[in-house]
Parts: sequence; C-alpha cells; structure tokens
Amino acid sequence: MLSLPPRFPPDVLSLPAPFPSRRDRYGTLNASITHVRPVVKATEFKILLLLAERPQAVFSRLQIVNAVQGYDFAGFERVIDAHIKNIRHKIEDDPQRPAFLKTVYGAGYKFIGTPDRDDAA
Repeated sequence: MLSLPPRFPPDVLSLPAPFPSRRDRYGTLNASITHVRPVVKATEFKILLLLAERPQAVFSRLQIVNAVQGYDFAGFERVIDAHIKNIRHKIEDDPQRPAFLKTVYGAGYKFIGTPDRDDAA
C-alpha cells in the first residue's frame, strides 16, 4: 500500500548546487529544470492514492473531497477538478487524452489501472 512520505514538505524541491537560476524583474528566484520527474503535492498524492487503491471505481467530487480533505472542508468541490488537471499534467503523456485518470461525465473520476508487466518471468 502506498503512503505519504514521513514529514516531507511536498511544496519544497531542493536543487543541488550549482544549479542554473536567475532572478526575474520582481526579484523572485527562478530555476530551469529539465529531465526531472514532476513531484505531486500532498493533496494530489492523496487523490491519486484514493483512486489507485480502487481501479475502475468511480468517485464523485464530494467523495474525493471527504476522503482527502475531510468532512469539515469549507471550500468548493470544484477544487478537485484543478487537482485532477494538475495530476494529469504530471503523470499523463497527453493530458488532453488521459490514459490513467478518466472523467466519467456526470459522475466523477476513475483511475484506469493496469498491472505492471513482469519482464523477469
């Protein structure tokens, strides 16, 4: 079973020095990263874990919000759409034609799971 890494701050990416960076006109430090796998944030990971634990099961936005954010979440259910979009951009080859996270119109989202191929066998 997948779980969150212990106390890993998901919004922080430490880069090895020296690393090419520059400051923009506002003084914000920007870095250019190539050939680095994208890191999902904590909420994105929880959503992905929820969906991946039950492949092919359809989860409504409300079910996802309650499972990930809790019943006392004061935001809008539509925030899940933004998280799904972000996850798709990170894990899909073509986010416009997702292969793993499918939208079930009028119902919610589902994860299309396929077993890993065992090349050693």
